[in-house]
Amino acid sequence: MTVESVCELMPHKESEQRRKYHREYQRAWRKKNLERVREYRRKYRLEHVKVMATKPRLTDLEKREKRRAYAREYARKYRLENYEACLAANRAWSRKNPEKHRECQRKSKLKNREKILATTRKLRARNLERYRKYANDWNRSEAGRNSYLKRVYGITLVDLRKLIAAQNGVCPICELPVTDRGDDIDHDHATGKVRGVLHPNCNAGIGMLKDDALLCERAAAYLRVHKNGGSND
Repeated sequence: MTVESVCELMPHKESEQRRKYHREYQRAWRKKNLERVREYRRKYRLEHVKVMATKPRLTDLEKREKRRAYAREYARKYRLENYEACLAANRAWSRKNPEKHRECQRKSKLKNREKILATTRKLRARNLERYRKYANDWNRSEAGRNSYLKRVYGITLVDLRKLIAAQNGVCPICELPVTDRGDDIDHDHATGKVRGVLHPNCNAGIGMLKDDALLCERAAAYLRVHKNGGSND
């Protein structure tokens, strides 16, 4: 913006507009009269050399921190004044750069982990019932169930239903009907591989026997021997 164009736009009634165009005018004038500005600064330093010598000098680190603080404050004010425009620009950038967006989110979460956790705890304490309702609704939904299965067992809801269909919809041990909800997913604790869907009592039983086939066979033999009051004698 040239000096002439700035002069054409002044004066303005609004104080903010006046300050804005005043800054533009000063910037344009300094750019046009660069040598005069340098000469003025040189004379000023010579005239005030004693005063400047007594002033505490900032270290490079302090100067950087001061510039960063000013930049952060300026950016904060700009975002508040142009909230909708900034939000639209951020969304457009996120859609265009999904990988970079996820990486930025990951770094931000790691950097501010304690702050995020503290804020989450405060929000949960203030809105406990709301959080419980949301959690219950999420857990009951197919998306929530699918997320849980992927996180814990590494399978999807479709895989689970296929597994139940392969068992003819019943528990392989007690042959009671099983569903994709309310029944236990049996998995190998050593490898994490899913073995089947069992009735809760059956899953608890083989778990108590440490998933050991030999112990299960001994338990079955013991029950056969003592069935109807029998004994080893």
